[in-house]
Amino acid sequence: MREVRWVLLGLAVAGCQRPPLPAPPPPAPAVMVPEGCLADLSGAWVHSDDPSFRYQGVDDGGTLTLTVVRVEPPGAHFRPRRFRDAGTSPSDGGSFDAGPADGVPDAGQRAVHLVLDRTAHGFVGQTRLSVHHPQGKDCDAVFPAEVVDCRDGGLVIAATAQVSFAGDCRPPPQLPSGPPPRHALRRP
Repeated sequence: MREVRWVLLGLAVAGCQRPPLPAPPPPAPAVMVPEGCLADLSGAWVHSDDPSFRYQGVDDGGTLTLTVVRVEPPGAHFRPRRFRDAGTSPSDGGSFDAGPADGVPDAGQRAVHLVLDRTAHGFVGQTRLSVHHPQGKDCDAVFPAEVVDCRDGGLVIAATAQVSFAGDCRPPPQLPSGPPPRHALRRP
């Protein structure tokens, strides 16, 4: 009788197998960014062509956020140009112009943020800003941006510098063709 019990106990133990462990999750896709772009890009930057455009970067290793500010050079005897709306009548629509354009009324300082993520598809993201439309409302603008170079201690960003809106804050159906302009940043 003892032998029968051991046999039954052995069969019971053999029949209770542990379920297989779940498969490990697939590895995250490799980050594919231009050479030098994995470095910490936090801190101050200036636009290479117009140092009055200053950028403050916060980099957590995955996302780089650049906040753009336009600063009047010391000793300059002119009112600084700011981010402004270029529409002159309600039918024109408003536009954001990050570059100098004489004769355009100043619409006041606008917060501009570039939010860029290191991904398997590049160092990509968007520019975000609010534009005051000539019809008296604020329009949120979001358009693509991409870091295309980080060599030699600089930063080159491909991003549109101008955006237009119809009266209802929608961008025009026809966007500019061709690649966006490149903006080179350097450390001050």
